[in-house]
Amino acid sequence: MVGVRPVTRTRLRSSLVHSVAYDADTHVLEIELSGRRLYRFFAVPRDVYEGLLRAESKVTFFNREIRPKFPFEGPKDRPHRLLTAADGAGHDTEHAAS
Repeated sequence: MVGVRPVTRTRLRSSLVHSVAYDADTHVLEIELSGRRLYRFFAVPRDVYEGLLRAESKVTFFNREIRPKFPFEGPKDRPHRLLTAADGAGHDTEHAAS
């Protein structure tokens, strides 16, 4: 496609947050959750993206610092809600992969 450039996706070790990709030019953050659910967040500053990578709990950071603060688009067939232990949030033992 013309005008589309690849953005590096970073895999995370998490039972819920599988991977992230950030485009510094457009400030778009893509987050892939379990079940291959892809969310795209807009107007996300780079320091928020870096905070997610550094966070001990990606799910907690996502629920507190990203989801309620930035406009997003995601799966149309699922209600947008906070993630809970039923989603696997209680098993959050991830770190950014190199």
